[in-house]
Amino acid sequence: AHLITDGLVPAEQRMERMMGLLAKGQREAGFPIRILDQAMQMDVASAHASAAKDKTKLLNSLRLPWAKTRMLLQDAPDSDPSYEAVSRAMREKMGAANLLSSMARDFRTEHYAGLNTDPQISAPLYGGLPRHEVSRIINNMERDLWNQLEDTVQKFFPKLAGAGWTQSDVEQKAKEIRAKNSYSAGVSMAYL
Repeated sequence: AHLITDGLVPAEQRMERMMGLLAKGQREAGFPIRILDQAMQMDVASAHASAAKDKTKLLNSLRLPWAKTRMLLQDAPDSDPSYEAVSRAMREKMGAANLLSSMARDFRTEHYAGLNTDPQISAPLYGGLPRHEVSRIINNMERDLWNQLEDTVQKFFPKLAGAGWTQSDVEQKAKEIRAKNSYSAGVSMAYL
């Protein structure tokens, strides 16, 4: 089953903002496009309900949110500004979800395989490497950077290239690890 959510789920919220959005897009990418396209045409006033009286209650509850039950059973007008407001809000939400999931379908996420360290988010193979292998390589790179070994980026680039990483991706990840190491140590490693 695929689910569209309003915002990020808790596991995505624990990630860096852009990575969380990417994970959300990947999660929602499998949502049926046909349904998203139909939602983009949504018009509350012309929507169907299982029973006519249900549609009347629903439309009146949009139009009269604080009304008593008896008022909700009255005939609903064919149009009302509240119907269009709800329809527009739903179309906007579905449009954003459609855009994000279509971008995720087209985006080569294997470049960012090692950036996601949340075990609750599942991930496929990255350029032929399983996620756990990419994580192992990143952990080894973290260790070597902590120990300030020479040519760490050059050493790990060929290994991560197998997962689709570029030299720039590896250098960026090394910068992030160095910043984390410096924060953990309280000073630059060169001074310890």
